[in-house]
Amino acid sequence: MKITSALRIGTLGVLCALALTTAALLAANPRPHVQHGTIKSVDATAHTLVVADPKGKSEHKFQWNDQSRFTERGKAAEATDLKAGEHIRLTYKGGGEMPTIEHATLLPAKAGKSSSEKS
Repeated sequence: MKITSALRIGTLGVLCALALTTAALLAANPRPHVQHGTIKSVDATAHTLVVADPKGKSEHKFQWNDQSRFTERGKAAEATDLKAGEHIRLTYKGGGEMPTIEHATLLPAKAGKSSSEKS
């Protein structure tokens, strides 16, 4: 009887530790968010980008840094390749004053239009 109680307490302790470890890992590495839309403006000096949502009802401002990646048609691109009016898909992390872009993909006009219609 004492062995069963000790086993239950030990198992409960291990489960609690596992739950706390998992929660700590998830809190330390939050999943990135995704935004689709049309580029409204680009400020290469301030490293900022304003994107209108697919329906054009709201605008969101993002920043990029040295770790941000940019691609167009599967190939590496530069932030200087971003132009107002282009369709874009962003993954970003929140926090701080402004969300930071992790990856930005410039979309062809047709792909941007159909993804906007799906949203």
